[in-house]
Amino acid sequence: MSKDIKKLIAYFNYLGIKFNINSFEERFQIQKIAFILKTMGMELNYNFHLWKHRPYSSSLAKDYYDINNDNHNFNNSGYIIPEREKIILDKFINIFDTNIIQMESASTIMLLNLTYEDVELVEKKMKEIKPHLSDMDIINGQNKAKELLFKDEFLTDELKSEMMEWDNID
Repeated sequence: MSKDIKKLIAYFNYLGIKFNINSFEERFQIQKIAFILKTMGMELNYNFHLWKHRPYSSSLAKDYYDINNDNHNFNNSGYIIPEREKIILDKFINIFDTNIIQMESASTIMLLNLTYEDVELVEKKMKEIKPHLSDMDIINGQNKAKELLFKDEFLTDELKSEMMEWDNID
């Protein structure tokens, strides 16, 4: 079993999400979450590309099919999650709360490098490849992508002060 799949199994257990590949939807969820976590800074050696309008890694698919064939116990991979990675996982939990549509929208926006693009452009491009998503799903996905990629070190005292002023406007 690869080190990366051990990490993912540990991450899923930490997140409280069942690591299961019995259906397309479950495999799709594994691909989305792995892509998002990698983009957030987790050290995973999977390469992702756009496949059928979503992030996909063939090496990740190979890994989870291989361990499934070995009847592996998905409750414990033996990987101990370092504190730095727990911070990323906690951020993921706080932002998504396992909302599948938001994950779908955010992961595709991140893969297409549209996170910081104009909303109208993002909506147009996303509607071309994901017509089932509403405008609000796309806007929420873009906002979630921004939250996921925002690093606390970017939050200067000046920016904190400005944000507090905006929060206090009635």
